[in-house]
Amino acid sequence: MMCAMCRRNVAKYILPTGEALCDRCLIRRVMSRVRRAISRYRMFKPTDRIMLCVNGSLESLVMLDVMYSLEREYPTASLVACLVDEGRFEEEHLKEIRRKVEEYGIELIEDSFKERYGMDITSLRSIEGADPCELCRSLRMNIILKIAQENEVTRIAVARNMEYECSIAMLRLIRGLEPLPPSLREGFIAKPMLYVSYYEIEAYALIKAMKSLRPSCPLEDKSLIKYLRSELVELDRRHPGSLFSMIRSLEDLGSLEEKVHECIYCGEIGVEKVCSSCRILITRGIIKSGFSDGTLPSSTATHARG
Repeated sequence: MMCAMCRRNVAKYILPTGEALCDRCLIRRVMSRVRRAISRYRMFKPTDRIMLCVNGSLESLVMLDVMYSLEREYPTASLVACLVDEGRFEEEHLKEIRRKVEEYGIELIEDSFKERYGMDITSLRSIEGADPCELCRSLRMNIILKIAQENEVTRIAVARNMEYECSIAMLRLIRGLEPLPPSLREGFIAKPMLYVSYYEIEAYALIKAMKSLRPSCPLEDKSLIKYLRSELVELDRRHPGSLFSMIRSLEDLGSLEEKVHECIYCGEIGVEKVCSSCRILITRGIIKSGFSDGTLPSSTATHARG
């Protein structure tokens, strides 16, 4: 079978859409989707110092590879990576991630729940009223915001892909909350993998001989987000294009533009300046602030129209 895009090379990957692609065209597909997301949301400027959030997952490793390739086109931009250990990593996992980042010649900044909070991820089991994945994300992003400030970072890139953002939208609907746009234009926290599906990430990783370096989470059994995400991956396999349609529907929520903020403690998109997970963590005295002055940069604290 020949590649559906170039019609020259033998196809090696058949996506859920039925498209058969060769190695070269699969990589071009992913790169094209990342470029589209960056352009639509004006995620980066040519002079940005961008911090890539790397956690060893396939999503973050593919983002690392893609952003490294794109950054070479903009010599005035620069990359740095960060890794936050929630208490799940063994030293061997950390060493593998360090080696992987080192291959790109990018500085890796490390931090941990233990150093910042004096606790690890298992402590979240005792907190009622929130999904442990949401609490963990808020704690991790709170640390990442502090790392960004300490290292003069102008943009943060997270590897949240199509399935993840759709799972967040589903979670809000389950809780009776209004769905929100999946990303913000010119937001401080960028999501370059927004239009990339899990199947495309898997194929890209296979081509590049990447494997997941992220150990399993001890709280997975309690996570509704994890369950929703796995179901949405299966939905897109059975009904290709469903998640992309969902993302486009979320992007059409233009009436919410003036209401949407990035949480000042973790950067999560919401209608409040402090998200519900951070309110729980603040009440318990676990987190105190994101940036030292308690706000994100003024130019990105609210949704920029465009």
